[in-house]
Amino acid sequence: MKKLFFLAISFIIIMQLPAQRRIDQLAGTVAEYASTLTLDKLKKATCITYYSGNGSVAPDYHYDCCIIVTPNEVNVKIYHGYDGTTVYDESSDLLATDYTKFIKHLANQKIRKIVPEWPMLDGAGTSMLEVKIGNKEIFSGDEQYDVSVGNGNLIDAFLPLLPDDMRQAALDPESYINTL
Repeated sequence: MKKLFFLAISFIIIMQLPAQRRIDQLAGTVAEYASTLTLDKLKKATCITYYSGNGSVAPDYHYDCCIIVTPNEVNVKIYHGYDGTTVYDESSDLLATDYTKFIKHLANQKIRKIVPEWPMLDGAGTSMLEVKIGNKEIFSGDEQYDVSVGNGNLIDAFLPLLPDDMRQAALDPESYINTL
């Protein structure tokens, strides 16, 4: 009787293994979709922000740069020092077609969250992305820490939106902090 019971339990366990693998694969697919920045998510976004900074440096040389995109406008801001003094703040209107190209480009970059392989290091520069619907954050992460960009760099989708002067500011924010 014990042997029959053992065989029955073993059979049940063995029969569950393929099903469990399928469930695990499905769970992995769902988790990957949830952590991927898809075109569907981007179409619902009301604000998409790219942020970069130069890390832990002396206050006179520190900067933060934000490119803020809404369906109707793109804005570039550069902040100097750790107190956040604004040294550059320019906006430009966006056409609906340009915004659509932008979110398609962003989606084609295959951006997704990843599990970091190391603790976040302080002191280095950063490139971050934040996507919101209203006040609700639906995606955020740091390109050097917990975001994988399959095609290019985070900033690549943002640059074509910018007029020349704003593009220059975003690519060389240090030139604006040296004017203080």
